Amino acid sequence: MFFRRSMLEKLKFSCKKQEQCFESRSTLTYFNRKCKSCRLAQCLRLGMTLGFSHVDISIRDAKNVRFSELIHGLMYRDASRENGFLTSFLFANPDMKAIIENADEEGKKLSMVARNPNDEMTYIAWIFINCVTVVKFLLNLGFMKHLEAQDKLILLRHFYLRATIMIFAFHAMQNKKQGLTTPDGQDVFPDDLLFIPTFTPHRLWRLRAQTVERFAELKVTKEEFVLLLVIFFANPALSSLSKSGVEVLATQHKLYSSALFQYCQLRYQSHAPTRFTDLLSLCHVVNRNFNDLEFMITMFRVFRPDAQVQKLVCNEA
Repeated sequence: MFFRRSMLEKLKFSCKKQEQCFESRSTLTYFNRKCKSCRLAQCLRLGMTLGFSHVDISIRDAKNVRFSELIHGLMYRDASRENGFLTSFLFANPDMKAIIENADEEGKKLSMVARNPNDEMTYIAWIFINCVTVVKFLLNLGFMKHLEAQDKLILLRHFYLRATIMIFAFHAMQNKKQGLTTPDGQDVFPDDLLFIPTFTPHRLWRLRAQTVERFAELKVTKEEFVLLLVIFFANPALSSLSKSGVEVLATQHKLYSSALFQYCQLRYQSHAPTRFTDLLSLCHVVNRNFNDLEFMITMFRVFRPDAQVQKLVCNEA
């Protein structure tokens, strides 16, 4: 991959536009830009590294080479997702079918645009762009091209809000926040939601904090985070999946679970089995958080039926 090769071979690049290639474009075509100097600089700004967090990985055999490439590939894709989340916006209001169809047509309809960094974002706008960018991230996973459109729809509808919770929680943990927060520091679920009669301060705090607290307790690393996203997503046990879809997902679930366990072995040695189990238990925490979110969305729609909120945010995709 470009970043890994550039760093290992210590390649030097020059920019003809005074390092401004990423500032002058109105549309987000980040990884298609030709300026290698600016591509490398942006990779570094997004926090990409050659190594794993405090882990010295030997790649002397083919198994470790595949393992290294798998995780670095995920980190690369997640850096692209995060860049889109932090710097772009989508003015359309698509449902999940529209996003899947758009991906199949190579992005001809739903083009994301660069956001002016001075523009203020509401917490709902942050939730929306988080939903959009995580769906695009999941659609771009290699195994998705082997799934039928209906299987993609089932998977994404089941998981995209759970993934959104995980992303906000990981961001909050990194910034030492106690609850889910947006990149500019707003509560993802503010006190404004207490207008819902059945929504108590305790329930609101649980919605904000339960996943963040568990992430912080485990001190989840970036590598663990991206692997867990895919492991929880590639769920072959979901009902209504086609037989071929179940087979693809079972293979991918095993592949990424094995990669996570190998990572745990390299980083935690004899404590790897315990760490692996603790990380997988996050699925139950995220599911509880999602159930609280689903209840809040239902009550919000009951008491504010005329509120104009994007389909993805209201779980109507």
